[in-house]
Amino acid sequence: MSARQSSPCEPAGSDGDLDAAATWRAVQEHVVRASELLAGEQTAETEEASQTLTVVEDLLAGLARGASLEGHQARRMLALRDELGGHLLAAAALEVIEQSDLAVGVLRRATLALDVGLDELETDEQISVGSATS
Repeated sequence: MSARQSSPCEPAGSDGDLDAAATWRAVQEHVVRASELLAGEQTAETEEASQTLTVVEDLLAGLARGASLEGHQARRMLALRDELGGHLLAAAALEVIEQSDLAVGVLRRATLALDVGLDELETDEQISVGSATS
């Protein structure tokens, strides 16, 4: 994941915006952590990565409900959360039928999709973070 300086949830002065910025940073940190965990091959790390991504799913839902987001931003965040949920469900199903290697692959794809989706949210021309906080 690329280093991020600003986000759609950058502080703009209110406590709600500060909480959103902290949540955004937590999303980023959790995605990085999941990617690191999935670089290994141990089952315990895969389970922890799945749990970490589940937290990301919840955080994205909370951000989408945030008052500081425009409607299109919230929809994009919910779409990203839904895509992640699909990956998590597929990985869990693969674990049930003892296809752990495939489950790891699905989780890795989830982290890649999150990287892309989060980058798109940040670079969306309709998000004027820099001008709003400078």
